[in-house]
Amino acid sequence: MRKLMCLLFACLLIIGCCENHIALQDPGAIIDHKAKHEAMIQSDNSIVVSILIDSSGSMSGRKWRSVKDVLFKLSNQLNEHQLKNGNLYVVLYTFRSQSEMFLFDKTRFDQIISNLGEPSGGTPLGEVTRHIFNCMPGIGKNHLFILTDGLENGRVSTEDVLRENQGRASVYFVAFDFDKRHYERLGQFAQMFQADNVDELGNVTFEIFQRNILVERED
Repeated sequence: MRKLMCLLFACLLIIGCCENHIALQDPGAIIDHKAKHEAMIQSDNSIVVSILIDSSGSMSGRKWRSVKDVLFKLSNQLNEHQLKNGNLYVVLYTFRSQSEMFLFDKTRFDQIISNLGEPSGGTPLGEVTRHIFNCMPGIGKNHLFILTDGLENGRVSTEDVLRENQGRASVYFVAFDFDKRHYERLGQFAQMFQADNVDELGNVTFEIFQRNILVERED
């Protein structure tokens, strides 16, 4: 009986880890996020970037440290753009946390990266992607950057979420140390990229931002 109780307790812990993600926020909190985001965006020419980093257990250790290093280097690229243009807004998500959206400031962005918690749990990619769209402002040029290293295992399909929100943002999907063909179905809604190691992750990330996100386009 004791062994059975321990097994049940372990299962509940696993379920709890899988369920503990930001998409479970109260709907009122999501409305509040969206209102705050829209209030701070100054014009339709503003660049608004939502960055989603997979924080499942498979990202722990060296891989997590490598991703954070890439984000710190990305911070330099974002700062260069901001100093020149002053129109960049950023919000950083993991599966279990989110920053406030803010007019890009390198010191603040670097602090957010430093404070990211250790990865754990499953990969509720669809649920969290839907949450991000629900919080996304209806003003500005919206971009969604997704980085994951494995198959989603939530109750909501990322494909369905991207289909429902098609046209609301430009979506860039990076498969890190993982074959992007597992998400081939997303290709009709997102630009798909492969990064088999840390060097490739850095190169792909910087290219996406340089060529697709941090650019000025005519309305």
